[in-house]
Amino acid sequence: KQLAMPALKGDFQLYNASCVLSAIQSLQNKLPVNVEAISQGLSKVQLRGRFQYIAHAPDVILDVAHNPHAAKSLAINLEQTKSNGQTIAVFAMLADKDIAGVIQAISSQIDAWYVSGIDHVRGASVDKISEAIVEYLPQASIKTFKTVTDAYHQACIDAHENDRIIVAGSFFTVAEVMRGLNGNIQK
Repeated sequence: KQLAMPALKGDFQLYNASCVLSAIQSLQNKLPVNVEAISQGLSKVQLRGRFQYIAHAPDVILDVAHNPHAAKSLAINLEQTKSNGQTIAVFAMLADKDIAGVIQAISSQIDAWYVSGIDHVRGASVDKISEAIVEYLPQASIKTFKTVTDAYHQACIDAHENDRIIVAGSFFTVAEVMRGLNGNIQK
């Protein structure tokens, strides 16, 4: 029987799924799992904060994307799921991360940056993030906000039905939006 494709987006998820299948096969004598359960698991798996759609019209996507590799995966996923409108990034990062590398990795997919700092001892300031964007993208459209929540709310106000909002840059960034929604996340 043919197994379902992984529900998680990204080519690297096929590699991850193959690792899982290898582990299941290795443990089959001690922990048997039938093919239907494996297929169902692959097709229904969810990983919060990793290319997670939480709303539509406009699309709102949460993706931690806190390093250049993860940001490149986000950019590929965004490219493969083209939008007819603008892509707004609600963006905040930790100061000890490769801010410039993340910006470079996703910049081709972003039309407007809604930037804030993160209220944490490791959080990068809104100025540091904005300067990194301008250094790489001198003509970038940037709006700055005191909090991630403020940036997200303004993005929701500004976005049109065919636009999309990407919340990215840190687990803290995604968590703040999730907390603000109080679990009211559409699937």
